[in-house]
Order: sequence, then C-alpha cells, then structure tokens
Amino acid sequence: MTDESEKAAKWEILEQYQQAKSHLATLENRMNKLGTALQEFGRTLSSPHGIGIDIGSEHLTGVNMVSKTKVFQLSKAEITWEGLTGLIADHRKTDIEKQRLYGQFKDMGLGDIAT
Repeated sequence: MTDESEKAAKWEILEQYQQAKSHLATLENRMNKLGTALQEFGRTLSSPHGIGIDIGSEHLTGVNMVSKTKVFQLSKAEITWEGLTGLIADHRKTDIEKQRLYGQFKDMGLGDIAT
C-alpha cells in the first residue's frame, strides 16, 4: 500500500467512524426524548388530574391544563412496534459499526484521534 493510499484509507475510516458516532448521538438523543415522553405519558395515565391529552393525527400531546405547557409529545411513528424496534435495531447496528471502525482505526495506530 502506498503512502497516499494508506492516508486515503485512514481518512475513509475516520469519516465513516465520525458518521457512525454522529448518527449514534442522534439516535441516543431520540431515545432519551422518547424515554422521557413515555415516562410522562405513564404518569399521566396513572394520575390524569390536570393533564389533558390532545389526540392529533401524528402525535399524542399531554398539556398541563393550568399552565398550558406541553408535558409530553409522542409521535405515532415512534410508538408503533415497528418504530420502537427499528429505533433499537438502528442503535445496536450503529454502535457495533462504530466499535468496528474504532477497532480498525486503533489497529492503524491512530485510535486516540478518532475519539
């Protein structure tokens, strides 16, 4: 492998790693928001006093009836079985890919750069 092709290979792996890392952060943010919304939804179902639930075509939205602030919002797409399992599967796949790419990068002696 020439010096140029080795640099190109390292750069390609670094770009793929950064993309996987970014996508994983996006998925984890979505999962965090969904988890918080589901917790609030569960609290509302357990004790619905003072919280109104707006049933929209794409979302369920919980609203505090006194302050009129949004308590939670659940997307129709994410609370289906397919939506939930798809999110989890994408997270698993992306995490595995990120670890694989980091391993490749580390094998090239550049592991600390990718973190």
